[in-house]
Amino acid sequence: MKQFYLKVKAISNKLNEVSTKLDKVKGEITRLQVGIRNSDRDLAKSKDNLETLTLEIKGLEKEMTDANVTREKIKNDAQELTEKVRRP
Repeated sequence: MKQFYLKVKAISNKLNEVSTKLDKVKGEITRLQVGIRNSDRDLAKSKDNLETLTLEIKGLEKEMTDANVTREKIKNDAQELTEKVRRP
């Protein structure tokens, strides 16, 4: 009877040990899943920011191109006026 009790006790201890390890693994899995969700959210935010910045850059490039065209036009107009003033 004592041997049976010792075997049951050993099995019970082993079961508790395995159960504790399982709980630790489940906790680690949950922690990693939360980390993955947070990383996915951060990635989505970064992609949105990248799209916003890309659109802003394109808009600024267009404004720079337009400003250069206007600057060249003003420069040409100024040269024409200067030439007219010099030619009496």
